[in-house]
Amino acid sequence: MFSVSDIKDLSDLNSLYIEALLAFFKSYMTKRKKQLPLTDKSSKKIKIGGIHTDAPAIV
Repeated sequence: MFSVSDIKDLSDLNSLYIEALLAFFKSYMTKRKKQLPLTDKSSKKIKIGGIHTDAPAIV
């Protein structure tokens, strides 16, 4: 982990913030992918919020 003394200037803080944000987003998306798959395995219809549709999803 970083401490406050490791941050030299604002660019270090900015890059640290971006790294933390990317790590959070990556872990959130992997958790979400395990919980809510976009496609249902039994049918090839795209599943959006529990509603089955044949329309292609814009991701």
